[in-house]
Amino acid sequence: MRAQLERIATSPESSVNGVNLIADAFPAPWHFHPQFELTFIRRGEGMRHVGDHLAPFSAGDLALLGPNLPHMWKSYGKCAGSAHAYVLQWPVELIPAGGEFVAIHRLLEQACRGLVYAGDESVRIGAQMRQLLTRNGLNRFVGLVALLDELSRHTWQPLTEGNYLYDRAQDSHSRLNRALAFVQENYASPIRLGQLAQVTGFSEQQFSRFFQRTMNRSFSNYLMEYRLLRAADTLLSTELPVARIAQQNGFPSLPLFHRKFKQKFHCTPLQYRRK
Repeated sequence: MRAQLERIATSPESSVNGVNLIADAFPAPWHFHPQFELTFIRRGEGMRHVGDHLAPFSAGDLALLGPNLPHMWKSYGKCAGSAHAYVLQWPVELIPAGGEFVAIHRLLEQACRGLVYAGDESVRIGAQMRQLLTRNGLNRFVGLVALLDELSRHTWQPLTEGNYLYDRAQDSHSRLNRALAFVQENYASPIRLGQLAQVTGFSEQQFSRFFQRTMNRSFSNYLMEYRLLRAADTLLSTELPVARIAQQNGFPSLPLFHRKFKQKFHCTPLQYRRK
C-alpha cells in the first residue's frame, strides 16, 4: 500500500521549508515525503496517525518525523480557523554529519520512528518555530540547527513500533485514506468489515491483509483503540455520564466499555477522569 507522496517545493533562498498553516481542519491526507518534518500544533485537536502509531493530539503537540514516514493529523471536525500549526521541513542532506552535529544526527536517526515531545518544552519550541518562519536563507538554517540541538537534549517518546516497516510497493494510497475517513465518520455506530471492503474496493479478506500490513495491527484492534481514545478524550473534556460516553463512542454495552477501557488504561473510566 502506498501513502500519497507529497512533493515539497523549497524557496531558492532557503532549503528549509516553513509553513504557518491556518485552516478549518488539518487538510493533509495519509502521506509521506523524503524530507524531515517538525510540526507544532498551536491550535486544534484530533487523531495523530504516524506509521502504526495512533493517539489523540491537541494544542502543544510537537512531533519530529523522519523521511518517508507516512503520517496524518486528522481533525475531529471543521470550524473556521480552528486548525493552526507551524511546520518546518528540510532535506536529509542539509545538515552535515560529524563534528558539532553529532548530537543532532543521533536525534535525526531516532526520528525515523517519529518522536513526540510534551510539556512546557514543546510550547517553547513552538514559539521558536514561529520566529523561524519569519526568517529566510542562512538565518533560517542557523535557527533550525540551534532548535534541533536543543531538541536533542530534551526527553522524547518514539511513536512507531521498532518493527514497523512501511511497504511502498503497492499503488493504492487513497484506499487507506478512505478507510480512515470512514472510521472517523462512523465510529459511533456498528461497523462491519464488509463496509470497509466496499469503501476501499477490496474483498473482506484482501482488506484485512491490506490493513494489517499497512498499520501493523488488525482493523478490529485499530477500531477498538480509536473508540477508546475518543472516549478517553470525552471523559476529560466533558462531564457526561460514563454510560453516555460509552454509547456515543460505539460501545454496545457498559460492561464491555469498562472491560476494554481498563485493559488499555489500567484504570476505570471514572479513575481516569479524576486523574
